[in-house]
Amino acid sequence: MSRVRDIRDILLARSETHGDFSLEARAVSAIHEELAALPSWHDLPPELRHAIYMTILKLVRAANGGDPTGDSLADAIGYLTLARARSVSE
Repeated sequence: MSRVRDIRDILLARSETHGDFSLEARAVSAIHEELAALPSWHDLPPELRHAIYMTILKLVRAANGGDPTGDSLADAIGYLTLARARSVSE
């Protein structure tokens, strides 16, 4: 199987669990723009900003793909757990 074929298969599988990529991109971007406009956003540690961004991505995927029992929710919890552990250790 060619790499192009492999990538097509992966993208097809992801569209079934993550939903339409364009809808995901627009939703995540809109939420991120709102967060970035908050006065304190840029004062947050980079690890927390990244965890929040990734959590948004994972929640949008769960909602957009209609697969809330998939890995997206576990991933979201994982990112927040990492950020929390980092903030507690400092």
